[in-house]
Amino acid sequence: MSQSVSAEIQGSQNWVVTSIREKLQNLPPLSSTCWIYRVPDKLKRTNEEAYTPRIVSIGPFHHGKEKLQAMEEHKLRYLDKFVKRMEDKASLEDCVKVIESREERIRDSFAERIDMSSENFVLMILTDSAFIIELLLLHSHYDSIDDTDPICKKPWLIDDVSRDLSLLENQLPLFILEELFNLAFGSNEDIADSFLKISYKFFVGSENINKFLEHTLNSGVQHFVDLLRIYYITQAPERRSRQQVEFPISAIELLEAGISFKKGKSKSLFGFEFKGGVLKMPYFKIDYRKETLFRNLIAFEQCCHQSNSYITDYVNFLACLIKSTEDVWLLARKGIIEHRLGSHAEAANLIQNMCKETLVLGGKFYFAGLCEKLIVYCRTPNCFTTMRTIKSYCSCAVDLQISIG
Repeated sequence: MSQSVSAEIQGSQNWVVTSIREKLQNLPPLSSTCWIYRVPDKLKRTNEEAYTPRIVSIGPFHHGKEKLQAMEEHKLRYLDKFVKRMEDKASLEDCVKVIESREERIRDSFAERIDMSSENFVLMILTDSAFIIELLLLHSHYDSIDDTDPICKKPWLIDDVSRDLSLLENQLPLFILEELFNLAFGSNEDIADSFLKISYKFFVGSENINKFLEHTLNSGVQHFVDLLRIYYITQAPERRSRQQVEFPISAIELLEAGISFKKGKSKSLFGFEFKGGVLKMPYFKIDYRKETLFRNLIAFEQCCHQSNSYITDYVNFLACLIKSTEDVWLLARKGIIEHRLGSHAEAANLIQNMCKETLVLGGKFYFAGLCEKLIVYCRTPNCFTTMRTIKSYCSCAVDLQISIG
């Protein structure tokens, strides 16, 4: 090998080594405090619209998108209201200082590097935070809303804003919202509730609020999607872990096996009860808004709560029971589920699609015990009724479009 060729190879190797070292040096450290994620592509492909804001961007992931620009002027109007509401308790400069002092922690809350200058990042966080705080305050004091308010006096618009605030990619860390809220209104006697309370009331109402607040004393709340997840899981009884899960057959097939269905009294998603051949199920309303919410709760669990994926487990169990038009018809007839979709088939497809590409851990599956009871019952001799008669009856009822409930 000639010296020139050898030198060329050596030079190439040195370039590779230098390049790798530069990449490793510039690699951002992994944060143990990140809670705000991009929805995984495999979930997004099943229904991208359910994860995408319609009218308002919050935080960096959708910031600057053209279709969301119309709301930016309204954000500034709400920022102006926020500053005026603070009066002499705090200034705009005070708010900027708080955000600047927390900038690194805020950036670490996102699961990817945010490529924005410090000035633009602080401006975005302040504008979005003031918008959220003012919106929630106006909602909690509805009588004080001016008739010219561009959002709160328009029910369809407030509904879309509420939807967008429950998307995983459209979040701010709750701690910065709380700090700004406390800075501005901590000593204001007219605003007795904490920021966490007014957030809960905005999304949920007052139901089970004390139980929710008690639960969050130790765990804390990271953002609005986390708040909504905690609301649901505080209703869940303790579960026992199992190593293997065998999923049950559909509702109509369980009916054929002699199991009857009844609407339970529990308001918890997890309030299922099986006893004496009767499966009691909690009421559940199926619509596109609920699909969006649950898809984002599932995405959050898939990103950082896989060992405690309560909502994922619930939707997967529901998908086991509801596979077809007949299953929807049966459960709707019993008053267990309700929908305002075009058909029972559309409702069944919606539920099936919600759990596509989700990971379920068999040893941690919340409904493992219930699945086991149903399967054992179905394997009991002489528990089957006449399959053909039931299928014919259900088919006729569906053809006649039996009304829900």
